[in-house]
Amino acid sequence: HKEAVLDIPSLHIYGLNNDVVTPEESRAVAKRFVDPVVYTHDYGHALPRTEECFNVVAEFLRREGRRLMEDYDSRILSMQAQLKSLEFQAGSMIARESEVNPPRALMAVIDRNAVGGWSG
Repeated sequence: HKEAVLDIPSLHIYGLNNDVVTPEESRAVAKRFVDPVVYTHDYGHALPRTEECFNVVAEFLRREGRRLMEDYDSRILSMQAQLKSLEFQAGSMIARESEVNPPRALMAVIDRNAVGGWSG
């Protein structure tokens, strides 16, 4: 059967002399991820306390932190633009229809990923 591919950031660190989880097993796990970051070392099962290993982990966390903030910032900007558009539409609708046929409801819905609005 075909293994599922996980499209999430991943960092895989494994020792080439690991006798608990073999390097082959570690490579097989890494292959299940889209664009995995893989760091190998010459030790066994334990994570080496080396500057090189520390730098690999730190750079991965910095890069993923920046990516998450960029995604968050772009979502916020998009939602702000959508809210401004809804505000303009609501103002126009109220100015145009308030004397003839006032809206019974005007609603904006905001969740983590989108902004929407309607009137009725």
